Amino acid sequence: MRAQLGLHTLADVTPALGSEYRDRLAAGLTPCKEPRAPATVNRYLAVVSHLLTITIEWEWVDDNPFRKVRKLKELRGPVRFLADSERPRLLEACRASRTQIFIPLWCWRSLRAPGSRRS
Repeated sequence: MRAQLGLHTLADVTPALGSEYRDRLAAGLTPCKEPRAPATVNRYLAVVSHLLTITIEWEWVDDNPFRKVRKLKELRGPVRFLADSERPRLLEACRASRTQIFIPLWCWRSLRAPGSRRS
């Protein structure tokens, strides 16, 4: 990050520079020589954006140009459902804790009619 953005003054930071930085990150490889995931690129952008927000609080700059940089689309992770044998154990653990009302509610909320899709 420092090698790519550290040579610029705060006045030089623009949305175009942020987009270039995003694209270079996305095209790069991890230390394990694997392609960098979109989620990782977005986290890097979030760190820089937060730093620029702090500079606004310190009154060093008036605007955060990284707010205008589009984030990459992240892939949705796998969806996992509880097995029949796991449900009673979860509910029993809930009864023993202070969250006993929430877990059954979450389980009920996640129920969907066959064929329905979450939007």
